Amino acid sequence: MACHVQILSILTDDEKRKQLDCKLRLTIINGIARDLLYLHEDSRLKVIHRDLKASNVLLDHDMNPKISDFRLAKKHLKLDRTKQIQNDFGVLVLETICGRKNNGFYLSEHGQTLLLYAWRTWCEGKCLELMDPMLEKSFKGSEVEKCIHIALLCVQENATYRPTMSDVVVMLGSDNMTLPKPKHPAFSVGRKVSEEVQIDYEFSKTELKAEIQSSASK
Repeated sequence: MACHVQILSILTDDEKRKQLDCKLRLTIINGIARDLLYLHEDSRLKVIHRDLKASNVLLDHDMNPKISDFRLAKKHLKLDRTKQIQNDFGVLVLETICGRKNNGFYLSEHGQTLLLYAWRTWCEGKCLELMDPMLEKSFKGSEVEKCIHIALLCVQENATYRPTMSDVVVMLGSDNMTLPKPKHPAFSVGRKVSEEVQIDYEFSKTELKAEIQSSASK
């Protein structure tokens, strides 16, 4: 697979998607979570991406995820302003597990969005039905269920209930942590950037480039 390929291009290509077994998808999810945690809490600029989606996450030749396209990013936002990125992360996790895009997911027999389908299968105790059929030979049921559980916590309609990225990283890394029960998500169709989001040049491109390079070297 070529270097720096979008996750989006893999999710929309059946042949490429076969290369992403369960272990690799879980590694990608963990990598994205850690990158976001670094940007939110550990970087000098405290960057909030605000446009996280499959087309803005690249995989390098070792299949390590790299978050790209910081045109809508802002720095030094209050903690509660990071809650939208948690929602975007949750959607991206579901897309990675499912192997389908949220805004292109539609079951003709049910007429459901990805979020609605994920929520329904979770409530029915059948969340593994959400899993990409290509993972059947490699999946780890408990790990996949945990990722879906965390994703649903991140897309809860009430943003105050969503975990921080620090919480997410801890939950992903724990094998025996009891996770809270998710509340219903916001069943919006597709994705849109918040009306308050505007291209912001609050920090210079030089500063941001240096910060991204610092993150990549860690």
